[in-house]
Amino acid sequence: MSKEIDERVVSMEFDNKNFESNIKTSMNTLERLKQALQFKDAGKGFDNINKSASRVNLNGIGSAVEQVKVKFSALQVVATTALANITNSAVNAGKNIASSLTIQPAVSGFQEYETQIGSIQTILSNTRWQNTSLDQVNSAL
Repeated sequence: MSKEIDERVVSMEFDNKNFESNIKTSMNTLERLKQALQFKDAGKGFDNINKSASRVNLNGIGSAVEQVKVKFSALQVVATTALANITNSAVNAGKNIASSLTIQPAVSGFQEYETQIGSIQTILSNTRWQNTSLDQVNSAL
């Protein structure tokens, strides 16, 4: 029994006549398939598509897209300028508010104080010949 299995596993026979017959059948089948699919005219179909595509003119669409691009660029410049102006106005308004709340009242107060000191000094200088004191000038004011 072991010999029978060994012979079946090891035994290999090559029948060239049977092989050639099967190849010829396969080749005939492939040739009929090729004729049924008409591959011989496949190149003509691609040539027709290429010719049709070369007649299509997309210049109008390209120029329209370019015009839209230019308009969007101009709109971007306008928007950027507007935002910069708004930002500058907001910053200037903030400066003015801060200045009026903090610096301006102090400056105005010092100017008023300076005016009063100057007035008192002038009065004292003009009344010195009468021996007027600072207390007398303050009470008179």
